[in-house]
Amino acid sequence: MLKLEKIGKEYKDKWNKLCVLKDLDLYVEQGEFICIYGKSGCGKSTLLNIMGLLDDYTFGNYFIDGEDTKDYNMRQISLLRNKKFGFIFQSFHLISEMSVLENGCMPLGYAGVGRKEREARAKELLNDLGVGGAINKYPLQISGGEKQRVAIARAISNSPSVILADEPTGNLDEKNGLMVMEKLKIINDKGVTVIMVTHDKSLAKFGSRVLQMADGKFV
Repeated sequence: MLKLEKIGKEYKDKWNKLCVLKDLDLYVEQGEFICIYGKSGCGKSTLLNIMGLLDDYTFGNYFIDGEDTKDYNMRQISLLRNKKFGFIFQSFHLISEMSVLENGCMPLGYAGVGRKEREARAKELLNDLGVGGAINKYPLQISGGEKQRVAIARAISNSPSVILADEPTGNLDEKNGLMVMEKLKIINDKGVTVIMVTHDKSLAKFGSRVLQMADGKFV
């Protein structure tokens, strides 16, 4: 479903060139749970952002369901990103001015789903993830583990095919980190593809495939 061929990413200024990704090949099948691990700065988050159409690439080709993403305009990219991918970040990225319920509804709002339907869907997911009692609270009023479970509910609310998780346990203690990983495994067991990057090799046991990165390439 996802195919990256010789993907490279460079940043340039007048004096220097920084090569973050170097000729990466990656093929992802529907239903996989891929763990990509490596030290900070190895390029794994940049790779994840490219896969989720949050960032562009300097050279190479990226295909989604057989279509070359170079052929997409900005509107097509935005629509595909909202429909195809769900995102989970280390720092949660919840909007502090919005309630837990409103945060959980966000992707459905962008997809044009009516208020009653999107709130019902978000409440169901938040309940399933054990944070249904916090729907009227705000992110500053809940714990880190609860914030990440709200972020997971938001990520899956629009029924994406792929979850992209960037260090999802990085700001959590061991107990909450394991809880988040177990939730991701349950989501994967339902057929959703999960691609997770982490610096913690011990989390690789959750993946059906494990890849290590160093200096912008797989090793």
